[in-house]
Amino acid sequence: MNKYRVFYHESSERAEVIRYGFNFWAFFFDVLYFLFKGAWRSALMWFAGFMFLAIMSTLFNLNQYVTYIISFAFKLYCGFDAADCLAGELRLNKTYRDLGFVFADNESEALALALRQKDAA
Repeated sequence: MNKYRVFYHESSERAEVIRYGFNFWAFFFDVLYFLFKGAWRSALMWFAGFMFLAIMSTLFNLNQYVTYIISFAFKLYCGFDAADCLAGELRLNKTYRDLGFVFADNESEALALALRQKDAA
């Protein structure tokens, strides 16, 4: 079972389901992934982080391998933190309501469980 977080848009009756865990798309395509998901604040944050790394490695003349290790650590963190970044973007968007976490096998089951819990409350 996977852990999901569900956000619900009341006026359009649209839901966003975010799966928690390592995100390979965010690991490989970091900034582009966030732009594709509409999370421009997170994309800007990651882009700024990578630019900061590039500038610091040039200014301090860091070894090429040290720069690779640091950028790999950035990308790993991005893969693990992608769900929280997307959830943060939806929380900043005041039209979405957080329905909380659910454990389910897939996104449609997670949405059904969250909506059932919303209607029961």
